[in-house]
Amino acid sequence: MIRQPSLHRHSVQSFRVKCWEFPVIVLPPLITPGFNADFDGDTMAVFIPPYKHAEDLSRYSILNNPGLIGNGKIAFADSLDLALGFWNMQSGTDKIKLSQHISEILKNTPREKLRGTLRKLQTDIAEYSSGAATLTPIEFENLSRDLSNNNFAHGLNILINSGAKGSYEDVLKIVKSIGDIDMMRDTDENSEAVISEKINGNFWQGLSDLELFKYSYPSRFSMVQKKLSVAEAGYISRLLAEKLYECTVNINDCGTSDGIEISYSRENDRLIIDGEILPTLGNLYKDLERVLYGRVIVGKTCCIDSEGVKSALISLKNGVKIKLRSPLHCREIKNGHICAMCYGADVALKPYDKPEPVRENFAAGLTAAEAIGERGTQLAMKRFHDVGSNTQSPIKSVKKYLAGKNIVSIADVLNKILTSNSKDHTANKELPQFLIHFETAAAFSEAIINDGDKYISDIAGEKIARFLVRKPGADFHFSDSLSTIKSRLLWK
Repeated sequence: MIRQPSLHRHSVQSFRVKCWEFPVIVLPPLITPGFNADFDGDTMAVFIPPYKHAEDLSRYSILNNPGLIGNGKIAFADSLDLALGFWNMQSGTDKIKLSQHISEILKNTPREKLRGTLRKLQTDIAEYSSGAATLTPIEFENLSRDLSNNNFAHGLNILINSGAKGSYEDVLKIVKSIGDIDMMRDTDENSEAVISEKINGNFWQGLSDLELFKYSYPSRFSMVQKKLSVAEAGYISRLLAEKLYECTVNINDCGTSDGIEISYSRENDRLIIDGEILPTLGNLYKDLERVLYGRVIVGKTCCIDSEGVKSALISLKNGVKIKLRSPLHCREIKNGHICAMCYGADVALKPYDKPEPVRENFAAGLTAAEAIGERGTQLAMKRFHDVGSNTQSPIKSVKKYLAGKNIVSIADVLNKILTSNSKDHTANKELPQFLIHFETAAAFSEAIINDGDKYISDIAGEKIARFLVRKPGADFHFSDSLSTIKSRLLWK
């Protein structure tokens, strides 16, 4: 099954098909996030690969890719109706969110029993979520009264605590005050000049004429940005894919003893990578996990799991330095490839927490392109909903340093892409991907320049050339069927 645009690995998934008489496709609710399925009439495609590639499609199953390729968070649906239904299933006050429960299932359930366990969970949740978000006229009247008195004890409180939708900041905009908004921003991308205004009104009671006029500026801006930025983000995704398409894992171990060095600065309470401060997400364990999880330490052959990250954090705070294998120091990068030890584990398998080095032919470059590019598209869409926000989109930095034909260093990645505030070294939370993806893109930047700036269009031309035959006195013609060329290029 494919739903366009196919931005990442979970946009293409394989299923056991059950035919029925209705002309619609029915999806299991738990797998909808990968397709970004919102059930508003969009179309999906059923794709049947050529026979030799269709013998085993299990690698396209979400059970073999249970996590997001960017940061390893679970790829199953854990919000909206499902989260609300799971919250209603639990009794008492000690409740957990659906995302936590699914994580525990993936980590502790044997693989042969996993499909049945998730199917039962899905069925149980569906029973409790049906009609759970529906308000009767009386309930709506009570909710209106509670909102006017800043009381969120009813439906909204459940909606937020369950992880189904929204946050308390959203509720405050509804019932109290919208707060500060950015009306205008300097068109110079290097300028931080912003004209801000405060709106005291809220959405529940309505805005005054002047407040509505002020709010119209960022509203129109966000609508325009949605059209422009989504196109730009899609273009960046294509450039990344073209640039990194040929970068695969070709051998198990290149034998290098070099790597990136990780240490801890007690003065700044920050992690240091090759002398540069790692921008913080606000949690030191999360910062280290972003760099260390699934990676291989120089001189070792096994990947670091969650417990290993905890142990490493203790060692770093005690003054120990860790030298980590990295694509930036892989001997195979000069050939346009990466070895398995320098890359580490597949981030998409993180929910199982049993990391192993990837196998040969793993598409490391394309995985990095998907992880970075897909996030850029999502950020462009987020601008549309985040009216008046003063947060800067990192899309331009990604385009300048990763999607172009520039040599990129680890310092560029940390300081020019992942940092939102250089004064306190705060990470840009809009780019939560693991560092391995940025290292892969940065490492391959030099290799592609040395290879004559080849992009996929050049590579495709070279591959098509072997299908062309010139007969004496005749024009070029194809010696093979046109319909086979695309599949041969895609499947090599």
